[in-house]
Amino acid sequence: GWRGLASARVTLFGTVRRVPDAKQDMARELFKAKHCEGTSSYGTSEFPLYMLTDIQDCYFVGGYGTVKWVSSIDYLTCNADRVCDRRFGDPLDTLNKLNELYRHKVPLLFSDCTRGKIISVDQKGMDMRVKKDDHFVIQRVRFHEYADSFESVKVQIDRILKDGFKSTFPNAR
Repeated sequence: GWRGLASARVTLFGTVRRVPDAKQDMARELFKAKHCEGTSSYGTSEFPLYMLTDIQDCYFVGGYGTVKWVSSIDYLTCNADRVCDRRFGDPLDTLNKLNELYRHKVPLLFSDCTRGKIISVDQKGMDMRVKKDDHFVIQRVRFHEYADSFESVKVQIDRILKDGFKSTFPNAR
């Protein structure tokens, strides 16, 4: 996800147990592969690994303004949004490039806006931190169509700048 307060994050509540000794090496290799930490010192046998054995509750913070409880079933069955998925690109890099390209254009979408910045983006739209008068507000901007890449996000932002906001989202999932 993003960095700082714009970072999406989740707090998981459940039972944490030590990985059994017979599975420590396997768990360590999985951890290193997942986190690209092949040479890290905390992945050594000096530090035993633990695992969350059941998820009872999930508290999701999606950056500025998005906070909610998510059922454990919804959490376990969800997939990462392709626009935000690190397998397809660095989300922070995406966000920085979008702000570089649109920093002078997107504030024009809002009346009385003196400054605006894209703070998060996903397949359905983007969240913007917008300065109106002497205070900041968070505005959700819906895309006209789903976006699944940096290029398609740019297409959607250009369409919004040209055609205006989309009031409802087609084929909501």
